[in-house]
Order: sequence, then structure tokens, then C-alpha cells
Amino acid sequence: VKLTRALNIMQQNKTQKKFWSGSGGEMWVKDQAVFDRRLQSLGKAALQKIQFKTGMDIVDIGCGSGTTTLDILAVVGEKGSVTGVDISQPLLQLAAKRVEISGLTSARFLNQDVQTKPLDTSSFDAAFSRFGVMFFEDPTKAFVNINQALRSGGQLAFVCFQSPEKNLWASLSQRVFEKHLGIKMYEDKRAPGPFAFQEKSYISAILEAAGFVDIAIEGVEKTVDWYSGISISQAVDN
Repeated sequence: VKLTRALNIMQQNKTQKKFWSGSGGEMWVKDQAVFDRRLQSLGKAALQKIQFKTGMDIVDIGCGSGTTTLDILAVVGEKGSVTGVDISQPLLQLAAKRVEISGLTSARFLNQDVQTKPLDTSSFDAAFSRFGVMFFEDPTKAFVNINQALRSGGQLAFVCFQSPEKNLWASLSQRVFEKHLGIKMYEDKRAPGPFAFQEKSYISAILEAAGFVDIAIEGVEKTVDWYSGISISQAVDN
């Protein structure tokens, strides 16, 4: 059973990496401004949970195109550092370019999966993620690796989606697919994907198993105009 699960995890990881290093990553690069506009306010709400100080070393999990990396760099200053980690090569290339244009020099980017390749032990004061931690096939292992990368007293803050029912951009399309195509989406609440962390009790259990303490999970709800400023074809694509 353990061997079968290990092989399944490896296959899931390969599938995710192929998507994000191919069509998925390229789509996000093309529409980076659109995605950032959608997610910005929620990402900033999560960032405010970290008690930042100048000179801190932060790891940005699933950093994508580098928007949150740049936000964090502005807070920790040149004496601090930010390590952006992602499995998408196209997005990392864009992130590196954006940081270079900004003139900031205390950022680096790693193309790796923290679930299968741990970060250096006790290297960071805090870990952050904006919608980048819901895709792990083995989330407990991933968070164990994140925890061991934190220094004593290190902080973790991330934002993830609540249920599809609270995200009309997903639940409405889900109803259409089911009605007209007979395709049921998001049946497994905990399957790797956007809504894997919709249950607070599940998140808490994972974090506790990974060794985190003083866990606080807060529901944040904001109205987001998901398709503002884009064409119908763009809306269908993303």
C-alpha cells in the first residue's frame, strides 16, 4: 500500500509540474496582471498576519510570477531576503525578470517542489504562500518540510480558497459542466486542487501533524470582480 501511494504521489507531482511548466504556467504568464488583480487583496490580508521586521529571511511558497515576493521584499528591505519557490519555470522566469527590473537584489528563486525536495533546515524566519499550498498530494509531508526550514519561533501564513459554494467563479461553472456534460467537479473535497483546504479541521490536522503550534485559521471573505476587464475568450481560458 505504501509503495502504491508513493507511486501515486510521484505521478501526481509529475502531472502538476508538467501543467505548471507548460500550458498552465504560460497562461498565468500571459494573464499575470489579471490573476494578480483577482488575488491581491486576499494575499495582502494573509501577509498582514506575519509580524515582519527589517532583515528577516522569508520563503514565498508557490511564488508564481513574483508579485508577493516583491511585496515581501519591500517590507524586509535589503538587509533581509526572500526566496521564491515554485514548480513553474515560465512563472519563475517572469518573477526573476520583474525583480531585476525593480532593482532589488535580495531575492532568489528556486524551481523545486517543497513536498519532495526539502528546503535548507532552519533557514527562514517565516514562510508565506498566496494560494500555493493546496496542490500537494501529500500535504502533511510538504508542511513538515516547510516547518523544518523555519528557525525557532518561525511564522507561517498562507491563504487558500474556502468551499466552491463560497466561490461563484467555480461553483457556477461546476453546475454548467454537470448539467450539460455530466461532469462532476470537486467531488473529493480533499483532492489536490484549488479547494483542497476548504475544511478548517483538515487544515488544522495537517499543521498539527507537521509540528506547527499556536494555529489560527481565519475565514476572510471579499467580493472580487473575477472577470472585470477581460474578454469572453479570456474568461473561458482562465
